[in-house]
Amino acid sequence: MNEYLRDVLNQSKDIAKAVNYYFNEENIEKLTRIQNLIFDNVIFTGMGSSHYCACSASTYLNNNGVKSRVISAGELLHYEYNSIGKSTLVIAISQSGESAEIVRLIDRIGKNVKVVGITNNEKSPLANRADILLNLNVKPEKSVSTRTYISSIILCLLVSCSILKKLNDETRDYFIRAVESIDNAIKMCEENKDRLLEFLDGVNYITLLARGYNIGTAYAGALFIQELSKFPAYGMDAAEFRHGPLEIVDDSFRGIIVSPSGLTCDLNVKLAKDISSYGGRIILLSDGEESFEEDNIINIKMDFCDEHLTPIFYILPIQYLDNLIAEKKGLKVGEFRWGEKVTREE
Repeated sequence: MNEYLRDVLNQSKDIAKAVNYYFNEENIEKLTRIQNLIFDNVIFTGMGSSHYCACSASTYLNNNGVKSRVISAGELLHYEYNSIGKSTLVIAISQSGESAEIVRLIDRIGKNVKVVGITNNEKSPLANRADILLNLNVKPEKSVSTRTYISSIILCLLVSCSILKKLNDETRDYFIRAVESIDNAIKMCEENKDRLLEFLDGVNYITLLARGYNIGTAYAGALFIQELSKFPAYGMDAAEFRHGPLEIVDDSFRGIIVSPSGLTCDLNVKLAKDISSYGGRIILLSDGEESFEEDNIINIKMDFCDEHLTPIFYILPIQYLDNLIAEKKGLKVGEFRWGEKVTREE
């Protein structure tokens, strides 16, 4: 078993420990301090998976009346810096705390702007600048992000819960149940391994489609496939896919649709069936009870969970598939060719 796959399979234990840490007295005090800050809008920023991990948290805030957005640190630094005002709360995410764009951005942000730092490195430039520092507190990976990505999702969501004054024992139970669902997601992948391998036969690219809280799952999932497997993958808003990209579907099309119970589940399932009818093949990640007669649809049955928490474990089948792609290509799984774990130059 390669080290990347070992990281994927062992995540639930590592992240369960992290969640217990996040809810200890010291961290609850930090999270409570955030809700007492004065601000009228929130910007989440990071690069790569540290960018996409914040999508669910930002959507959660917007759905509950708090103005929020997610933007890459590179765009925020060079093109949209003036959107940061004195009343903006900046939540900067970087697993290393040393990514080039994050370091330059936090150097530029004045002390009159409050910064919440989410990182796995308490000695990093991000940690030193943060007015409130939240530590991921998980063992760093040598390869593509696994547990650091999921723990980043959780901390971003916890920040949102704090801002909305929803930090309580019930919230903790919800997060614990979401983390427990990681093991079932892995189990479902292993039960469908042969079908997943068949799905990869003749594949030229993979399109990942999602809506709402899981937009980040599609983007990050595509990133992970590109990075680990050196394979073309594209993350898209599932609604946008009907507005033109649907024309690429034929019998060579391979897609993943993220479809937990929620506002748009029925729309996602209909899209899966339409793609199947046009000859494309789909992996559908869903907690629904519907059985599919279409041979072109592989339904990976996920646990039910509140929709905004589903990104915590819906990334698992994508991580698992990523390893299958890399092994099928005969790669040394987890090795970088042109980059490195921490990107220190723009």
